[in-house]
Amino acid sequence: MIQQLENDERKVVINSLLVVISLHVCWSLSSILLRGLPITERMLITRITFWVYFGVVYLYAREVEKRPFLLWKEERYPFGFYIISVIVIVVVIVAAAVLLWLSLKAMGFKTSVLATQFLQMAVPLKIFALITAGVLEELIFRGYIQSRLQLLFDHWHFPVLISALCFALVHAGYGTLINMLVPFVIGLIFGYHYYKYRNIKVLIICHLLIDINALFHSIPKH
Repeated sequence: MIQQLENDERKVVINSLLVVISLHVCWSLSSILLRGLPITERMLITRITFWVYFGVVYLYAREVEKRPFLLWKEERYPFGFYIISVIVIVVVIVAAAVLLWLSLKAMGFKTSVLATQFLQMAVPLKIFALITAGVLEELIFRGYIQSRLQLLFDHWHFPVLISALCFALVHAGYGTLINMLVPFVIGLIFGYHYYKYRNIKVLIICHLLIDINALFHSIPKH
């Protein structure tokens, strides 16, 4: 159900979204500007600053908005729900990513060299990057941004679409079209699932599994 807001409440929500999206744009632009750094330094700086970004948003929600960081109550489900959801989501995302990759490759697009550089990072840095992306990105893009956008729109598709676009923008620093299109598709799938089931734990698990594959396993040569 779409919650109706009073004018004052609407202003608070709009201001909150403007703050978080402004921080988001600044972080994304800084990530692009850091492309020239070695992958280890770049990853360390961007992950640390993303924690700062998350901390600012969390404090803003608590001290300025006076709202919970996660507006939607976390729904509980049987254990089997988590297993089935994770399997289905990961399979759908892998299939969509492969189709996108093959289509763009056929059109002459290339993936970023960062994909291979990730494999060369030290394990502690990989784990730090894994937790930062898998946990914080879901809390911000689905937990914070999408749920607040839902307060402003009569139709639930728009919050999913906008939060997916924001999620794709985070990956702009990777430098290629496919590195933004795949996250956009992931954002759509995660967003629709979160809207329907109100459970962010499933999405965090899926995000972690996807990033484990990206950071610790070899990728196709092309």
